Amino acid sequence: SHTPPAGRGFFSFVREVLYLISVSGEKDIFVDYRNTIYNDSPEDNMWEYCFEPVLNDTASKKIYRYFFLTKPFHNPYSELSKRYRKLFHAVWNDRVRVKKELLEKTENFYRQHLKEEKCVGVQYRGAADIYRMTYGFDKPDPHFMKYPLKGYVDKINLLLQHGFTKIFLATDDMASLEEFKRHFGDLIAVYSTQQNITAAGIRFMTTNNRRILAEEVLIDCLLLSKCDYLLCGASNVPTVASYLNPNMPVENVDVKPLSLVRKIMYKILYI
Repeated sequence: SHTPPAGRGFFSFVREVLYLISVSGEKDIFVDYRNTIYNDSPEDNMWEYCFEPVLNDTASKKIYRYFFLTKPFHNPYSELSKRYRKLFHAVWNDRVRVKKELLEKTENFYRQHLKEEKCVGVQYRGAADIYRMTYGFDKPDPHFMKYPLKGYVDKINLLLQHGFTKIFLATDDMASLEEFKRHFGDLIAVYSTQQNITAAGIRFMTTNNRRILAEEVLIDCLLLSKCDYLLCGASNVPTVASYLNPNMPVENVDVKPLSLVRKIMYKILYI
């Protein structure tokens, strides 16, 4: 692993695996994450809760010839590129397999709540500003400030006026969930049963069932990828959803336009 497991979100691990496969596509890959915040037992391999072992047969392995950022999880702009999304879409399809029982849960929910709807997927992160939390800034970076919940409501209302008929919401914040329900009522569909009120995010909540946090955030991601439009903030959850459906329109409302100088700086620092 590039970084220690403590405190990392589930899709931080998933993106790391996808990246490692992309730069070592011709090699055998074995994934073993222990002592994470998703482990019911520290000796369990957390990856095996949700995924089969990475495919290592000859037919599945390939070399991915593409010039891309070598530290994607440090650069919020890499995920906005459609070519970049298509690269990791191929990596996922070639080598990663979700557990059958989780795919069945995803499909059952989709058939009951989202099928034949024009659905906007919404991912709202309840935690404090992601870049301040991750990189230890004393104050939020003005280029990545968290978008207000009212802004999400306004954008969703506009989408509903243009033919969208259903909202799939993935959030870790109980207060935000209730606010979305107050505005949109039965138009809201929610899978996850795990929400909490905490500035640090749901993954730090106290529960004896850590495994359910991993399972439900993965199913949230799979359902977001089935939507017709994705409205989200800066989080690895919608980023991976955009890999699974690289042609889905995505609006990341946390990421602000950068000056040319700042764009060049990101490329120099993170290539």
